[in-house]
Parts: sequence; structure tokens; C-alpha cells
Amino acid sequence: MPRIKGLWLYVVLLVAVLAGATVWGVLSQPTPEQKAAAAARKAKDEAIAAEQRAQQESRRHEKFAVEFCETRYKEMNADRQYTPAMLRLHSMTCRKMRDDYRAKWGQDP
Repeated sequence: MPRIKGLWLYVVLLVAVLAGATVWGVLSQPTPEQKAAAAARKAKDEAIAAEQRAQQESRRHEKFAVEFCETRYKEMNADRQYTPAMLRLHSMTCRKMRDDYRAKWGQDP
């Protein structure tokens, strides 16, 4: 008889542990509202990251354009087949591009 009582005690303890684990598992699951909020945060973070990547790409392209303009001006100036008016126009264009870049990004390219 005492052996059977000990077995029942183990069965009751096992059932109590399993019931506790089940309740803990159910309660630790996020609610639909929490899932929706997490999805919204993730979407917002992805949108911010995509915007930052697009901004960096735009900045890189604009910097390249300014540098190309200035390099081309140096080539044109060294070539000496261009008139002073053409060189002046190209110089003013490069200066305008550099000023626009500085105004937009707050630093020189």
C-alpha cells in the first residue's frame, strides 16, 4: 500500500508540473495586439533603413557628379582647345554643384 501512495504522489506532481508549464506557455505567448505592434515597429524600422540607404546613395551620386565635373574642368583647362567662355561656364557649373551639395549635406564633397 505505501508504494502505491508514493506512486500517486509522483503522478500528481507530474500533472501539476505539466499543468504549470502549459499555463506558463500560454501566458507567455504575445497577444494579437502585441504581434501587430511588433510588426508595425519592424515595418517602420525597415522603412527608415530603406530611406537612409536611399539618402546615402543619393549623396554618393551627387558627390561623384561634383568630383567628375571638377576633374573634367581640369582636363578641359589643360587641353586648351576650349574658349575662355566655355571654361568659365564649366567652372561656374562645377561651383554651383559644389555649393548645392554643401547646402544640402552640410559639408564639402
